[in-house]
Amino acid sequence: MDLQFAVATSGTQALDLLSSEAFDLVLMDWQMPEMDGLEATQRIRRLDTDTRHIPIIALTANANAGFREACLAAGANDYLSKPYTEAALSALLMQWLPQAAPAATSTPLLDLSALHARYPGNPQLVHDLETLFVSTTETSLSALKRGIEQGQTELCRKEAHALKGAAASVMATVIREGAARIETRVQNGDFAAAAAELAALEAHFRTHGGAAH
Repeated sequence: MDLQFAVATSGTQALDLLSSEAFDLVLMDWQMPEMDGLEATQRIRRLDTDTRHIPIIALTANANAGFREACLAAGANDYLSKPYTEAALSALLMQWLPQAAPAATSTPLLDLSALHARYPGNPQLVHDLETLFVSTTETSLSALKRGIEQGQTELCRKEAHALKGAAASVMATVIREGAARIETRVQNGDFAAAAAELAALEAHFRTHGGAAH
């Protein structure tokens, strides 16, 4: 992702940078010297300028189930547990910086050429499969969002597994791979990473989900 950034080694430096330069987002390490991320976030939210509305993503090694709520209560918009993958970080940046969406979002929702080749001479069936997949995927993503927010491991695992299978049947590669990653994340109890992966799928689906006609 072609982004410009500046690094602050403490909450105090972060505030100084925000007062002198314009930024679109803050990746806030929750454990920093002098002033930690929590206090820095609270101070940013109390600023008199529009900077107080800047998206803040908390970075922390604390993966406790209730920590996301603690970050949000302090003023962060979201959080990412360390160590994190490049895919998880990209998903959050995609969510909070939509203009910086990675090139992967240009991948079609499903491979229509391959489906037409699988069902030659039956364009109506391909159309019906596409329409059904768009409808069921929208429902599935909503169910996953609720399940991840509520920390329901088994519900999320089953929903992600079903979505993975449905996507494979219509050659929706991005959805299939994302659902597989979500399934793995929830099985490992990492709902923060699952939420980040889901955000990437939602962005991809929003871009291409209306393709059915």
